[in-house]
Amino acid sequence: MFKTLPYFFFVALIPSAILGVFGAPISNILYFYDNFTKPINPMPYGFKEVLNDMFGYFQNSWILIAKFALSLIFVSLIMGLMERHLRSGRFGFKHPMRRINDSMLALLPISITVVVVQVLFSLISSGIVTLSHYMFSQFGDTPTMISWTISIIAVVALQLVVVDIYSMCLLIPPTYIITGYPYLSSASYATRLRHKDGFKIYFACLWPYLVIFVIGLLSRMVSIFDIPVNILCYVFLYLYFCSLSMTLYYDLSGTERMDYKRKLGKGV
Repeated sequence: MFKTLPYFFFVALIPSAILGVFGAPISNILYFYDNFTKPINPMPYGFKEVLNDMFGYFQNSWILIAKFALSLIFVSLIMGLMERHLRSGRFGFKHPMRRINDSMLALLPISITVVVVQVLFSLISSGIVTLSHYMFSQFGDTPTMISWTISIIAVVALQLVVVDIYSMCLLIPPTYIITGYPYLSSASYATRLRHKDGFKIYFACLWPYLVIFVIGLLSRMVSIFDIPVNILCYVFLYLYFCSLSMTLYYDLSGTERMDYKRKLGKGV
């Protein structure tokens, strides 16, 4: 990721600049910091408010659609460029539509899965916060320490499960792109590769969220940096997970990487 950062940074910056203005990574966890003194209204309005405050894109559904479309297009481009670089040792921006087409079929099923998981996670998390408030506090009042603590533990536990699901999907796109196997065969082979080092892969998917959580808390203390920090966090997530996905496949499958054998340069 760092070696090719000057090339990929501006590709990832395009969707990140749009998403960073209207949202923040792991806003569901930062919600507990931002809304500790905010009352929760009775149902069903209380649930809708919690849902919008935690995730944002249900009130403005176009944000979810834009996030899906932008991520699919630009991650396809980044993955296609990375695959070419790792396979041939060359790098170049020629034929970007070919790179997108080469990767989009591999990423589309995973992207749909991520959206479904994220929507379910959003609804369940918001329901937990509202139910906890109902059981240990009163609607119209600010959350109590008990209701907030239970909500945080439950939502963090769900977030860990979601990260595990994402880690299971991580190797499927590069396997499909590089091997050319049918999709189900690629998923099966990717699952076998993941079993070689499942815990390390899970932790590799988890620690960026911990870093972004700390950075997000710091940005809340100086609100003027909120949007720039959001944008840089999205750039980091795009580049990190694309790089992790591609390099993991090469490492676990034992495939030779040509970028180790030649200098980074322009290619056709």
